[in-house]
Amino acid sequence: MLTFPLKVAGMKYATINSKRQVAMLVIVGTGLAFVATHVLTYYVIGAEQNPMILRATVICPLVIAPIMLIFLGITMLKGTQLRLQLQNALERYHLTDIFNRKYFFERIDRLPAKTKATILMIDVDLFKKVNDTYGHFVGDAVIRCVAQTLADTVRSTDFVARFGGEEFVAFLHGDDLPGARALAERFRGAIEQSQIETPAGIVHVTVSVGMGASDQDKDLSVVDAVNEADRALLDAKEQGRNRVILASSIATKIAA
Repeated sequence: MLTFPLKVAGMKYATINSKRQVAMLVIVGTGLAFVATHVLTYYVIGAEQNPMILRATVICPLVIAPIMLIFLGITMLKGTQLRLQLQNALERYHLTDIFNRKYFFERIDRLPAKTKATILMIDVDLFKKVNDTYGHFVGDAVIRCVAQTLADTVRSTDFVARFGGEEFVAFLHGDDLPGARALAERFRGAIEQSQIETPAGIVHVTVSVGMGASDQDKDLSVVDAVNEADRALLDAKEQGRNRVILASSIATKIAA
């Protein structure tokens, strides 16, 4: 919605998000300037019979107002774009273009207390070996591939973040544990089958996944689910990597 930098219709702050809104600002603002000039001329000054003043009331708002409003609109649009760029830089890793750890925890902190969710903690197996063997640029390509595959695998209602280094986290809305497990296996399989093209040739990697879930009956919050998924991830590493391991609190539920 287009608003103006005045308290008009209960809207306090101006927001210009597109060139179309700049055009609307120019058109509406020029119209208001034209009307205001005529009101001032005819009802305050009382100069409706003076041709010179009459022409001025037509020409001035139609010439001056658009120029000023175009400048104002473009300035506001650039300000909006800069704000969005800054927000994006603060919330996302530039390498992966997915959310960062800080944003992830800020977002789950805003969730209702009884939110039902499943958490996947993901770690690239033997990632240090990839860096040591092929170099950090190839390591970056691996991170981008894993991040993109994860983002493409989850639903639009879910969100993912880079937790740090070669570790990622996915927030899945709802308590469909079998569905979440199937999604985790689909993602794991996609990474195992992926062929990451790099200057050093085709590189293959695998991932280990730990899965946890919030549970109101056991008083487990989303943050608790993150911790449980992290512990399950460690179990996946210890059991040989390239596998999905469920937290003990939900393994029995799925088995039942």
